[in-house]
Amino acid sequence: MKTQWVVDPSGGGDTVTIMEAVEIARAGSIITILPGVYPENVILPRTLHLESVSPDPGDVVIAPTDGVCLRAETGGGSVIGLTMQGRGNPPIPGRGAPCLEILSDGFAAENLRVSSTIGPAIRIAGAAASLRASRVDGAAGHGVVNEDGGGAALSGLEIRNTRWAGLLIRTGAAPTATDLTIDGAGQAGILIASGGRGRIERAQIIGAALSGVEARTGGAPTLIDVSVARAGGPGLYVHSDGGGRFERLVIEDAGGSSILIGPGGAPEIVDALAVGGAEHGLALADGSGGAVLQSSFEDMAGHAVARDPGS
Repeated sequence: MKTQWVVDPSGGGDTVTIMEAVEIARAGSIITILPGVYPENVILPRTLHLESVSPDPGDVVIAPTDGVCLRAETGGGSVIGLTMQGRGNPPIPGRGAPCLEILSDGFAAENLRVSSTIGPAIRIAGAAASLRASRVDGAAGHGVVNEDGGGAALSGLEIRNTRWAGLLIRTGAAPTATDLTIDGAGQAGILIASGGRGRIERAQIIGAALSGVEARTGGAPTLIDVSVARAGGPGLYVHSDGGGRFERLVIEDAGGSSILIGPGGAPEIVDALAVGGAEHGLALADGSGGAVLQSSFEDMAGHAVARDPGS
């Protein structure tokens, strides 16, 4: 039986749309897509492998007029080398459908360019999926959302110019993430909330409008070798039952205190270096806890350490 299909919008392949190929391809098939703009919602209900014929992701563009660009529902599969552009008019700005939505364990996404003017660029929910060597080029909501459990593997991502958080981890998700660049987030660069966990290594967070990293409401990640530059607020903000372990964190030129531990926050911070904050190096609010070890605070506008009596 046929297991390889070609999509060509000019009519030279097996089908002219991606969804025509999806509907006739058996599980495990490879669907090769020729250059063009495809104004369709692509839904993968079984294991299929989508790939561009071109090494340039910009040559194949999935750009529906509304709704999700691509959703992987069940059974693994992969998508490689495409651009996806979410568009439409959601009732609430930023809360429209994600452009790329992965609900399938074992699904692999690689070398993508994803943007959205209606909601989050990418949502991975309850799935042990992988996303690597890809870029978010603007989102009306969060850049990448990992939620509802599961352990996504994220590597080599660039997340730029998001309206809300660059990376949001919540509701029990526990990804492993390496080699991230998050630039220009409209809220926190990385936000871990509602029981989010996970391990993040080698990340750069630049120019987040609020905190560089924020952990709250049971969020307790492990971050190692993460740098935060020019956050609008604290470089690291842990509060409201947030925790986690932060090793070799470097914070430069924070717009607030470099590290702020608010009420209910209890992180473990080891070997942090903070330079040039607009307020304090380490600020401990009433009701905060945790431990800060072997850390340095230099050239602060305020105190190196500022502590409320109840901290």
